[in-house]
Amino acid sequence: MRPFMSAARCVNYLDNDEGDDPAAAAYGANYSRLQALNAKYDPDNVFHMNQNIRPKR
Repeated sequence: MRPFMSAARCVNYLDNDEGDDPAAAAYGANYSRLQALNAKYDPDNVFHMNQNIRPKR
């Protein structure tokens, strides 16, 4: 099945048992911008789920 698989990650299929930071792998270059937005609007990380973007501190 390897020829039919994508190298990109899908946010809807991430789980807690994944490696380092699967959300960073899924969002790629946009991840740092999303962290800055999260730090502005949710600095205490109240709205978190499996696909959590941790606020940049």
